[in-house]
Amino acid sequence: MIAMLAMGYLALGLSATAENTLMVPADTNEVKVKIEIDAIDEDANMMEAIGKMVRVSTKEAAKFSAEMAAIQAQIQSGELSEEEGEAKAEALEKEFEATMEAYGESMEQWGESFGKRMEKFGDKLGKEIEAQVEAEMAQEDIEAEIRMEMKDLEEELKDLKGEFKELDEDDEEPRKSTKTKFSYFDLHVGGNTFLANPDITSGVSMAATSGDLAAWESMNFRFSFGSKRKIGGASSPVVLQTGLGLETNTWGFVGDDVMTKAVDINNNVSTVFLPSDEIVDVRQNTYNTTYLELPVMLHLDLSPAGKVDKGLTVGVGAYGGIRLDSYTMVRGRDIENERARVMEYNNMNTQLLRYGLQGQLGYESMKVTGRVDAMPLFQPGTFSEDAYVASLSIGFCF
Repeated sequence: MIAMLAMGYLALGLSATAENTLMVPADTNEVKVKIEIDAIDEDANMMEAIGKMVRVSTKEAAKFSAEMAAIQAQIQSGELSEEEGEAKAEALEKEFEATMEAYGESMEQWGESFGKRMEKFGDKLGKEIEAQVEAEMAQEDIEAEIRMEMKDLEEELKDLKGEFKELDEDDEEPRKSTKTKFSYFDLHVGGNTFLANPDITSGVSMAATSGDLAAWESMNFRFSFGSKRKIGGASSPVVLQTGLGLETNTWGFVGDDVMTKAVDINNNVSTVFLPSDEIVDVRQNTYNTTYLELPVMLHLDLSPAGKVDKGLTVGVGAYGGIRLDSYTMVRGRDIENERARVMEYNNMNTQLLRYGLQGQLGYESMKVTGRVDAMPLFQPGTFSEDAYVASLSIGFCF
């Protein structure tokens, strides 16, 4: 059920509504490009939906890299001028981001359908449990009557109890498990902030931008699944964890200035905070991102032989990811004092890729995880400072 809730949360946070075959405008301020995709089947199960999303993301990322390399080759060979190459590369990037947005919207539609199916399943299961409880209560009454009758037969059964004693007791010691590979599913929720540099060993230094964050709105939600392997046998405390995950980050800002792109007199594009042209009374002001991730972690797990996550665990590792979706959300009132909401799907000059280090401390299934990105959130020269994402989250591993 936790896995289902996690997928529901993710689906609702990705994008707007999608159909079986989606056509979505690309992420651009001026030129609109229609993107047609093979949408995720609403009747697909969770593994089918996630599997398709992973396959598509990997395929599109590989295609994007190959086409960008081809453009660079054409520029170097003289087939394209520098300006033509830059225009072609920018159009290719917008098409790639629009494609990933379209799949995000398709994932949301699947999530809504999945939630409705689970609601029907829950109603049916509740009725079955209620019927089972009533049947068990009736069975208990029958068993009480039988126990009363059995009291009269106790003396006659004493000799028989000795003969059947071997069936009721297990004198053998339980065998130790030799299992070394385990499947896992985990989910975490926590808070985000910005650091001035990723080297926490030299002392934590908060970025100036952190002072503009609304703490209770700057949150992250992450889930992953994969495998854990004991290195060195079933009794070894060394466990390697690998998997695939999704993480959504929300950055809430105080004040009425909203995140936007701006161009200076030298035609340099940067990300700045300016007053909104459409909302004068800002109630919610956030920037949201979603990443597909590959986390890796090495644990010292003090669980019994053949088991994991049954004792104290300490882990360190790394992660890498690719941005699937990003948008700003501003809620409030317009100049006519009517409720208004403005969403802008834009990368806000953030890096397409991310990677960093993570550490984890846990006891049994409960885990506390800290993360620090090793590269700034924004592209070089597009923001007032190099702001590195850091987070602390609490969650469970099953």
